Amino acid sequence: MLLAVLAATAFTPALAEEVRLAARETRTLDFAGAIAVFAVDPSTVEVSSQAGQVVLLGRRAGHTLVTVVLPAAVQTLNVTVDPPAPQLLALESARRADASSWDLHYDTATRRLSSGLAASFGHGETTARLQLQAVHENPPGGERRTTALPLASLEIKSPGRSVVLLDKRMQSSPLTVDGAVLRGVHLEQGALDVHAGIASATPYEDFLVPGEGDRAFGASWRTRRGGLGLVPSVYWLPDSDTRVPLIASLGIESGAEADALRVRGELGWSGQPGAAIDLDYHQPQRQAWLKAAYRPAGFAALRAARPAGSYVDAAWSEHLAADTTAALSLSANRLDLAGLQPEAASARLDLRNQLTEHWNVNAAVGGGAYRDSRSQLLRRTAMSVGSGYDLAGLGVSALYRYQQTSAASRGGHGARVSLRGSGAGWKANFFLDAQQQAPTLDLVLQDRSDIARALTELGLSASNPEELLRQLRDNAALLSARGISIGQLRLDPLRLQSGLDVSWRGSGPRAPEIGLRLLADDSQGIASGRRNLVATLYAGWRLSADTALTASYTRWAMRGGVDAAAQSSVQMSLRTSFDGLGMPGEGSRAISGQVLRDDAAAGQAAGVQPPLAGVEVVLDRSRRSRTDRDGRFSFERPGSGAHRVEAVLPPEPGAYFTLPSVQTLQPGSEARFALTFSGARLTGTVRSDAGVPLAGVTVRIEGTTQAATTTDSSGAYRFAGPPGEVSVSVLAESLPAGYDVGKMAALHARLSAAAPAVAEFTVRAQRVIEGVVDGTQGRRVTVRTLDNPRPVVSDARGRFILRGLPAGPVTLRVRNERGETRRVVDMPAEPGSVRGI
Repeated sequence: MLLAVLAATAFTPALAEEVRLAARETRTLDFAGAIAVFAVDPSTVEVSSQAGQVVLLGRRAGHTLVTVVLPAAVQTLNVTVDPPAPQLLALESARRADASSWDLHYDTATRRLSSGLAASFGHGETTARLQLQAVHENPPGGERRTTALPLASLEIKSPGRSVVLLDKRMQSSPLTVDGAVLRGVHLEQGALDVHAGIASATPYEDFLVPGEGDRAFGASWRTRRGGLGLVPSVYWLPDSDTRVPLIASLGIESGAEADALRVRGELGWSGQPGAAIDLDYHQPQRQAWLKAAYRPAGFAALRAARPAGSYVDAAWSEHLAADTTAALSLSANRLDLAGLQPEAASARLDLRNQLTEHWNVNAAVGGGAYRDSRSQLLRRTAMSVGSGYDLAGLGVSALYRYQQTSAASRGGHGARVSLRGSGAGWKANFFLDAQQQAPTLDLVLQDRSDIARALTELGLSASNPEELLRQLRDNAALLSARGISIGQLRLDPLRLQSGLDVSWRGSGPRAPEIGLRLLADDSQGIASGRRNLVATLYAGWRLSADTALTASYTRWAMRGGVDAAAQSSVQMSLRTSFDGLGMPGEGSRAISGQVLRDDAAAGQAAGVQPPLAGVEVVLDRSRRSRTDRDGRFSFERPGSGAHRVEAVLPPEPGAYFTLPSVQTLQPGSEARFALTFSGARLTGTVRSDAGVPLAGVTVRIEGTTQAATTTDSSGAYRFAGPPGEVSVSVLAESLPAGYDVGKMAALHARLSAAAPAVAEFTVRAQRVIEGVVDGTQGRRVTVRTLDNPRPVVSDARGRFILRGLPAGPVTLRVRNERGETRRVVDMPAEPGSVRGI
């Protein structure tokens, strides 16, 4: 993992955006003038950027930080990837993707003003989506003024047809124009796709038609043969400067969205052959993916696409036990860059064990190799061990690593210490990282001081050479003529990095936020050194529920090397959201309410009750707010239809709701919630018969009070209520598919303030074996399991089915007059069936 990117993205800048998507889900976000995008953990989220858009692809469940490099700023996204989304989550994602918004940004350093508009029209069979981003720049020093539309797109969709005018991100094939944005005309009619336009690596430098763009014309056709999807395509790229500007390819696809294994490949020809493959394997306890491509230097391509060469990226992760996970990542790259030809390969294995609820330990081993036409082969090996302690408001972690390189006669020691704390609206983070004998590469900037500052914030001026090469590969704009180039390889005897982020946020839906962020990077070379310092003071205000204003002051300084500079800037940003156009009426009316303290536990929320401030309230599992000092909250313009409003239980011991914590309301309605803090506690878990925790399961409590709660990711649930006898049961319809609650009786517990009660549930997964006993036509044959002896008689064709099986190895026994046959079948921990036995 790239240490420098970790250092730069260890903290979240002002009002960082929270992004949640499901595994295998793709999300496109608008960022005017985005230069590049980096993921701290690319095995969790794959990222790319082009023409003011950032594309996120969820690879496996987990959490990572994604950093977007803007011309005069760096923005961090907190990205969480959930397991494959149920239908409800998919619908919510679609609704957020169609949201309408307008934003305005200004930066004093570059004198750049940018504005963006995204609006949706219609809600029937025919819909339209308009996206516009405008940039005006009047840089100091007499440089050329620029007015540009880096993003301009109008999409009109109707059943079986899609027409896009101007910008469209291509998703046709890895070998042709995949990932690039074409400005032109695009038609999708049934299985036929036709595209014609111009692609540019620097769309924010020309108004409408890119002055240095590449023309592209092509068409593809989708068809199916058996279980395979076939996509023949033809593209003509007249500006590719290759002997054959024509590309003919055949795409092959296998596997549906719900399948464990999906395969996508392509074979192409453009004067010489090229190939690409994408494998994706996903199961609840095991995930893996592989992407590889080969495109020689003479193969026609857009300059806005990846450079020519060969690439392999792969990742694998698995739950070895309930508290132990392992992850392996591999990468190999060779770039065909004029005069350099860099090659790099790396591998890393991570192990993590959750010793207790709060303590964890981790270890990693890895290595890499790098060389180019100016440098000899550099080999690197590294290992690390660490531990962390996490509480709700406090966390500390420490890591030791040892790194050996072929360019040094001895290895280099390294360490990292991180601290975090929060409480009463305050949050603070600090880290200190040191590494001896750190192999680094310089990025030589070419007349782009705005990119210099952005890359300084990322720490990419000197970083792990193998990871740096992969990052440049995925950000074509950085390797364009006006971007950056790779400098000399060197070995830093000592590199120090540190950072501090302190912020405070008030309560209530319009709470202000202020903070200070400091990042320092000191690379001590043999003959010279490099020191980078970035300091940002930021503040944000919510002018209304849908409108936010942010401001920041940044001072950055770079000392040493060819890019030494110091500069300050002020950035201002205004963003507002609104309903899709053409939807006036009830959707604009706010949903509001109040949270009160019911000390008598009478189940009342009368106005005479004292209000509760700082309680979190969630609308439709996506929009969040906190109550003000009067206990009130409001969600402006929720949209038409019914909405789910949920009050989140505070973490104080003994807190419980005396009125339902979840309500369904229409726009214009008001909710009332009541809770008290003197209850007895009940805890427990819901697990499968294989010990797998079940998240999102509803547990119902009946007795002295009636309430329901939901299990978290570890299968645990917590409840507080008045003392007395209660009955605890699992709601059958809340269980994931394939689990049987039919024979599971309710549990009884006595709640007492003296000690928490415990109620544990074990749910049996439905596991089935289907098979055939050969040579039994017309005869009755009995199949038994040795683990749980119960017979099943095969039918006239020898077919049999065994149900209700445990997880793990199951031994089958078939006996007839000629003897006995045994077969061991490994049953999965999750629900499923094994066929063909």
